[in-house]
Order: sequence, then C-alpha cells, then structure tokens
Amino acid sequence: MVLELAAAQEVDLAAARGVALLALGRNDDAAAAWRKGIELDARSSRAHAGLAATLVASGKAADAVTAARKAVELDPNSGMAHAILGAALMAADPKAWNDAIAEAQD
Repeated sequence: MVLELAAAQEVDLAAARGVALLALGRNDDAAAAWRKGIELDARSSRAHAGLAATLVASGKAADAVTAARKAVELDPNSGMAHAILGAALMAADPKAWNDAIAEAQD
C-alpha cells in the first residue's frame, strides 16, 4: 500500500513537471517528464495524454496520435484524452476534421 502510494505520487510529480515545462515552452523536457510518468505507470492515461499534447505542440502529430490513442484506450471516459486525440488527429491531417471533431466530442 505504501509503495503504491509512493509510485502514484511519483507519477503525479512527473505530470506536474510535464505541465510546467510545456507551459514554459520546453517541449523536449516536458516530453521527457511525461515519458518518465509512463515509465512509472504505463497504465496512466493522464501521462499518455500529456505526452500526446506535448507532441502536438512539438509538431510531432503522428506520434501524438499514437500516444493519444493509448490514453483513450486506457481511459475511454477521459474527456481530456478524447480532446487531445481530436487535436492530434487534426494536426496530423487537417482535412480529417470530421474525425477530429467526433473524437473531441466523445
């Protein structure tokens, strides 16, 4: 129980780093923080979604779609994951706006 709590706190810390670094425009460092969160808990939809958002901001749309799809797979009820997947799909193919909008509204 104590180890699980410590691991969850480490994932939270990685997420906080990812958010802060992305806000500062330090996209490579933000991606590294999100990847650390995924390393700590591969089942963290939030970490995969955060990585996807960072990849969109970095112009790496195809990789962002992959990360966002994983986030949605891990938590199909996450509005954030669906919205980020929609943004990633739009970034990957601006002509596919119908799919992007449908995903963002899921």
